[in-house]
Amino acid sequence: EDLRDRPEHTPVNDEARDKLQKEFVRLSRIAAGTPEVGVSRTWVEWILDLPWGKTTTDNLDLKRARKVLSQDHYGLDKVKERIVEYLAVLRMKQDMKGPILCFVSPPGVRKTSIVKAIAQAVGIGAIKYADLSQNRLSDYVFSFEKMLAMEGNTAPYLLYAYARIRSILRKAGQEEFTGVELPLDDPAERRLVLQLARFNETLLQVVDGWRLNLLCDYLYRLSGLFMKFYENCTVLNAQPEQVRRARLALCAQTARVLKLGLGLLGIKTVERM
Repeated sequence: EDLRDRPEHTPVNDEARDKLQKEFVRLSRIAAGTPEVGVSRTWVEWILDLPWGKTTTDNLDLKRARKVLSQDHYGLDKVKERIVEYLAVLRMKQDMKGPILCFVSPPGVRKTSIVKAIAQAVGIGAIKYADLSQNRLSDYVFSFEKMLAMEGNTAPYLLYAYARIRSILRKAGQEEFTGVELPLDDPAERRLVLQLARFNETLLQVVDGWRLNLLCDYLYRLSGLFMKFYENCTVLNAQPEQVRRARLALCAQTARVLKLGLGLLGIKTVERM
């Protein structure tokens, strides 16, 4: 009943109002507790929550548009260019009728292409990693639940660690660090640096015995040490600036090693998870 009254107080157009009335009739005929009730109700609420009758003043600043698109959406270069082209034409003509760009999605849902790309990278990476992390002479149980777990020695855990570091560097606004001295005052910093220093040694061991599981174990330990480092040491707001730069440099180097190591295993990294 609460939904039936909302169209009267919402400036929906006639076509939407007719569709809603039909859906209300359908809802009244569906038995309570069935899955269809939830689907139908969600659709009605979503339609009613659209900003009917609300308008905003257009901001046709192309530089600002590019900045916002690059800041909030990774990849999708062709889509971004199409949006900027649309704004450029609209800015020139001032009154452009006909072409409409419509991007609609429920709150909290990212673009489908991004979701699919991340899901594909994580899913395929999880299977590869689960296979390569085992001793090649040993049997193991094939379990999607274990492969896709966000904790433990799994690809999703490593990919999340990498994505988290990339997020830190984006917030810092800097990714390259040269001439940085590492004070290493905190034990967590020292343990992380020592693990990074073992990367070349680990690769030699991997090549010597064709034991890719050693590389998996190394990357897993590196991710765990980074998580402890980030929990124990302030990074983005560290003071003085020398300490902040040093810790950001540690983050950047950890990301590079994780990306290189996962790449050697044939696993693509993702910027966000």
